[in-house]
Amino acid sequence: MFFYLGIFILIMLLSLGEIITLTRRKQFFLIAIVLLALVAGLRYKTGYDFASYEKIYDSVQSFSDVFNKNIPAESGYLFSNYIFKVLGLDFYTFILSVSFVIMFTLGYFLWKNTNYPTLVILYYYSRFFFLRDMAQMRSAFVSVLCLYSLKYFRKRDLKKVVLISLIGSLFHVVSLFLIPAYLVLVIIDKVDFRKESILLLLSGLMGMVFFFPSLLLTVIPQRYADYFSGENVGGKWILNPVFIMQVGILFFCTILIKRDKKESEKYNTVLGWYLISTCLLIAFGPLFIVSGRMSTVFATSEIFVVPLLFSKIFKNKLLSIAGYYCFCLAIFFLTFVISGVYKAYIPYNTIFF
Repeated sequence: MFFYLGIFILIMLLSLGEIITLTRRKQFFLIAIVLLALVAGLRYKTGYDFASYEKIYDSVQSFSDVFNKNIPAESGYLFSNYIFKVLGLDFYTFILSVSFVIMFTLGYFLWKNTNYPTLVILYYYSRFFFLRDMAQMRSAFVSVLCLYSLKYFRKRDLKKVVLISLIGSLFHVVSLFLIPAYLVLVIIDKVDFRKESILLLLSGLMGMVFFFPSLLLTVIPQRYADYFSGENVGGKWILNPVFIMQVGILFFCTILIKRDKKESEKYNTVLGWYLISTCLLIAFGPLFIVSGRMSTVFATSEIFVVPLLFSKIFKNKLLSIAGYYCFCLAIFFLTFVISGVYKAYIPYNTIFF
């Protein structure tokens, strides 16, 4: 526990240095990115999906395994496994390399699009790192890759959104939801409190259908059938703490930025993504794995929404930063400790000891 809390404190100090110097310090940001890549990449038998990913890696024996659909993973991901196998590299080298690719892909985007990237990385660590980079590598990569489609959502460039969606789907099928999300946001146009309320209500009504998932099993591919039955059914739906938190953040942020027309236009696409994520949580809420994996791509927008929210709540910069740090710490304890997730990560084992 103290190991992970120590990482939180270190990244917080790095982000504080970034703020105090009033400039984006590449060395602060680089330390944070490399640190998280090493933590995720050097783990051994640590994390929910470690065993399943290792099994997939061991199962890829020939080029035909990439496309024969005998292994439960997308072809792009299997091809990356195959390349490492051909090069004679083991699974541990593979996850270390993937971790660096994910973190540097995220890092490049944040460096180009945020004023204080290390500050944003702190929230990413608190909210997403353990459930993505330390568990679901494919989901982590696709979620980060899809961030690059944000500007094409804003520019209404459907071709490039589709391109990124298709590339992402080679690693995780959830990437395909970029396309319907784009169409929904084009219809909505300007996100506001009224439209959010209507969409959330409609999504809630849709969610009632998924209390009876057995009715849908005939149209669900066999690979995903388990997500619609057994212990994967019975999510908390509207009582899901993450859903409640996201609704609160969404409404508060929408109300606060709508007072500033310029800010409203600037963050309209990000809020639209966050709205889509929240709607997916309630629409598929009874199926907690399905709702979580479908909403996670769009939930990444939260790393931009939360800093924006605290910058609007407090006019005093010191209070804004202090409030943001406290919230990050609260999210860390909520997602890692109170949820019980920590049990899969303690002790932290590496390939070295």
